[in-house]
Amino acid sequence: MKRRAFLGSLVALLAAEASALVVGRERLKSLYLSSAWIQRTRTRLNSVDQRTGAGSLSPDLETRLWAVALVLLPSQVDPRGKSAVLEHFRWRAAESPGYRQAFIDAVELTDQETRRQFPTSTAFGGLPRGQANEVLRSLLDGIPPKPRLRHVPIDVVRFWLSPTYRERVGLRHHFVNEVLSAYYHSGAGWALVGYDTYPGVCGGLNSYSRPPLGASRPTASAVEASST
Repeated sequence: MKRRAFLGSLVALLAAEASALVVGRERLKSLYLSSAWIQRTRTRLNSVDQRTGAGSLSPDLETRLWAVALVLLPSQVDPRGKSAVLEHFRWRAAESPGYRQAFIDAVELTDQETRRQFPTSTAFGGLPRGQANEVLRSLLDGIPPKPRLRHVPIDVVRFWLSPTYRERVGLRHHFVNEVLSAYYHSGAGWALVGYDTYPGVCGGLNSYSRPPLGASRPTASAVEASST
């Protein structure tokens, strides 16, 4: 498969270079990126399939989703973060057509890769964290966090040459990004950068009466001295 992918990439590169010599590199790039075919392929690669609809998540699916999400998060997960991620899964699956199936595809892909790398294991959720990291690293290697215009040509080549490339892109864009956004926008994420509560939410009298970080609270005698 690697040899086939290499030869396909080489042929595509040589064809592109030959075309560039004939019509000019910038003109060729403009024609390529504006073509209906490339736009359809890019949309197919980076979008969820809305035809699969929306729906609720079963308890088993939530458990499998959390097993994958857990490996993406800090080793000590704040309970607020877990609640935020699971609630986000439920909301996204119920309100955004295509995302429920995208979540199913993500856990099935990680289980498939688990069985490939570790034949004695049947599911990603049963792996130790070190092996689980290896599985996710192999699936996410070379996948940009967000679709970018400059990645389109190589993405399209990979899309047609690799049977799992679209699923790997879906894992990154429609699962990993969702997990990270939900966790780090929650109170757990803000706590990592020093906020006790979500910015804009009242933290109580203690939050407003404590001194700045690194400063000591003035003693009663100091307060009396400053008032005289």
